[in-house]
Amino acid sequence: MKEYPVITVTGGQFTIVDGFLLQWGKQFPSDISSKHAKGLLTPGGWYVLRNTYNPISLTKMKLMESNFLLTSDIALFHVITGLVYVRFVFRSGKYFCRRVTKQSGTHRACLIRLERVMGGKVKYIVYDKPVKSDFKCDTTALREQQLRDISKIEPTLELRSNSTTEFSVDNLKGFEMPDIMFVSEDILLKIKSYPITRDKIQHIRESEEKCKAEELGKLGRQLLAYTLGRNEWRLKKLKEYFDSKEEFQPMKEDFKNVWETSKAQTESHLRNIGKYVYSKLIKEWYKETRGTESSINTISERYSVVGGFLVDVVGRKLVNQRSANFVLTATESERKAIAGYHLRDWNVIKLMKEVFLVQEKELFDIVGASKEDMWEDKNGAIYDKYSKGSKKKKLRCISLHFNDFGWKHICESIVEEAEPEPVPKDEGTLFYFQFKKDTPFCVQEEYTLLVKDLREISTYASQRKYYVNYFARFKDMFEQSLRQ
Repeated sequence: MKEYPVITVTGGQFTIVDGFLLQWGKQFPSDISSKHAKGLLTPGGWYVLRNTYNPISLTKMKLMESNFLLTSDIALFHVITGLVYVRFVFRSGKYFCRRVTKQSGTHRACLIRLERVMGGKVKYIVYDKPVKSDFKCDTTALREQQLRDISKIEPTLELRSNSTTEFSVDNLKGFEMPDIMFVSEDILLKIKSYPITRDKIQHIRESEEKCKAEELGKLGRQLLAYTLGRNEWRLKKLKEYFDSKEEFQPMKEDFKNVWETSKAQTESHLRNIGKYVYSKLIKEWYKETRGTESSINTISERYSVVGGFLVDVVGRKLVNQRSANFVLTATESERKAIAGYHLRDWNVIKLMKEVFLVQEKELFDIVGASKEDMWEDKNGAIYDKYSKGSKKKKLRCISLHFNDFGWKHICESIVEEAEPEPVPKDEGTLFYFQFKKDTPFCVQEEYTLLVKDLREISTYASQRKYYVNYFARFKDMFEQSLRQ
């Protein structure tokens, strides 16, 4: 999931979304290369952003021939105020963006007024997901036009970038570095007012966790009730079959004992399965929703994606997918394959004060990470330096060096193991009865099969499989409802 920096300076609070420098509560985005950026952000804040996110999308818009810039990041429209609706028109071999009414619009957009730019004074930041499902415009063609525009202005962008690099960390002595927090996309979209504080973020996070726990608890109760009800129906049908057979009635007392034992055992097993297996199934489901971040994904003989990181499995090290070295040395097929993954943003690691925690142990196995001394404060945050009251912890770590930002650490997050599932021993065929001497063999055989079916239904293995299958059905129905 995407994470966004929230930079707090005297002039206000800022964040970076898709290369735009956004000030909370303001209508228009800004740019790191703007004249007032250094004064607005303070030297420390400007330096941090210039050497991490380098938000220059507004400069791109000024230089581009097209009057629009597509973005796939909905968070941009949550932070800045002012929203318009647009349509795309194709004229003279190119697409243009035109402002229209909400009723006739196909896309949401932010209107940007620019002075002395090619193509006019008004341009649009357009959210690439159409508001109307019947929209026929080819988004691929829009993207290709945008890429052509950007490729034309890349030399100019590079020249402008080099002209702003005279400011270095040596100039920052005496300047206070900004306070930087990181907010995940789901939390950011729920923030309704600013200033943003850590307490506010924590409150939203706790509310989210509470709602999630309530929803999961509700689903667990529904699943248990449903499987209990379905098993009761299955047992009832077997009993009805027994009652319909006159030749079975001499075994009525025996069957009653077996049926009641099976019913009690089925309910007991299902309640234990609901207690111990349900949480495991939820964790597996969560991993599935994280998609490519949850396991080892081979890209080529050299590269794999593990835990959201690109790993050089030959060199046993992490690789920044945005580094010039990787872009120049990777094959086209490797770059295309990696483009389909949601990889970690190294800027987050670079700017975090605490260590970056990752649960996937495979990541640390592949690079051969060793254990290092780390320190946990009273709030559970992990740091690489001791502070008063902190506790030492030995964690497997991957250390990265970021020039002026120093050493940063990615550490293995140790998750407490869940209480083990108390799987009972195989119950086998736990019944015994004596047929009367005159009972026909065919009746004995049919009755024995009936009781075996009854006992098989009530075994732990059978009930566990039944429960897991119905969980999969519940999951499919839930995911289908989200797609509608």
